[in-house]
Parts: sequence; C-alpha cells; structure tokens
Amino acid sequence: MTDVRIRAQDALSAILKPVARNLMPDLRALAGEDFCYLTTKGRLTGSPHEIEMWFALVPESRTLYMLSGGGVHSDWVRNLRRNSEVTVYIAEE
Repeated sequence: MTDVRIRAQDALSAILKPVARNLMPDLRALAGEDFCYLTTKGRLTGSPHEIEMWFALVPESRTLYMLSGGGVHSDWVRNLRRNSEVTVYIAEE
C-alpha cells in the first residue's frame, strides 16, 4: 500500500508543478469532495482509462491519497506503475 501512495503522490506533484500558483485552485475547497476521477493510460492498449474513486486530500502538503481496493493488483495501479502520467479531476476542476 505504501508504494501505491507514494506513486499517487508523485503523480499529483507532477500534475501540480507546472501550474502557476495564481492559477492553482484552492485545494482546501476540494478536500470535502467524496470522489475524484483518475485517468491512466492502459498498460497494454495505450488507451485512456478513467475511474471514479474515493480519495483524501491534504491541502497543506498537496498530497492526494487514493484508495485501491485491489491493492497492487488493481488495474489503475498497474497502469500507473507502467506510465505515471495521469489526469486527476476533482469537482470538475
């Protein structure tokens, strides 16, 4: 589980880094949302795969935790391990 959390955190950091601070949404406002939408690139097909999942957001550290019910065997985790470029949507932000 720790490996998944680190990779998810790295993915969020990679997404947030290029965004100018004045364009960054207020993450505190998003922390109360129930679901996020994660799009990964399929490790076999290369096609985008979007899933809805529970998450927890710690705005102060810009850390996003995503729950993997299947642990390291979940398709999204296996896709993320193959290609760490992902898109995360929270409240259509």
